[in-house]
Amino acid sequence: MKFLKSFSVVFCLMILISCSSTKDLQKNSVFVMIYDCDNTPVKEVKLILDGKLMGTSDVNGRFIFEIHDSKIHELVLEKENYETVVDSFTYEPSLVLYYRIGNPDQYLKKAEESLDEKKYSAAFDFIQKAEVINDRREDVLFLKAVILNRLKNFAESNLVLDKIELNQRNKKFIEELRKFNENRK
Repeated sequence: MKFLKSFSVVFCLMILISCSSTKDLQKNSVFVMIYDCDNTPVKEVKLILDGKLMGTSDVNGRFIFEIHDSKIHELVLEKENYETVVDSFTYEPSLVLYYRIGNPDQYLKKAEESLDEKKYSAAFDFIQKAEVINDRREDVLFLKAVILNRLKNFAESNLVLDKIELNQRNKKFIEELRKFNENRK
């Protein structure tokens, strides 16, 4: 019985302490939630506040930090092979910042879907995002050339094709698209 009373007292104290610290944390806290284009949490995203590394997002794509003023702050989100996000915010109580960041595969998929729907401008926007993240991927560059072709920008399509390293795997497709571009000038 004595053990049960001691345990109860310790348990109650733990609850009180955790509640009071949570209350203080929420008072000046900014909650950040980071997801990719597939709505999957993105872990290990670097959060840089006003030029200072604050840490990285957890396995659930979340990060919490405190702000003690109401000035405008700059937040940068960085992760290799993902787009970099730069945002400004001013602290407000219960502030939640929600971000969606993409990677080249996700933007490539969105570009292909837009291309299938004949939404060439949207496809171009998505492929540009993929190229900004990784400008050496041949699949991204080739799809960009195809989209430029559909936008009737044949000369620029050829310039993109020039960037792609010719190898046996893609040589046939590049030559076919070049012929098509040349016949349309």
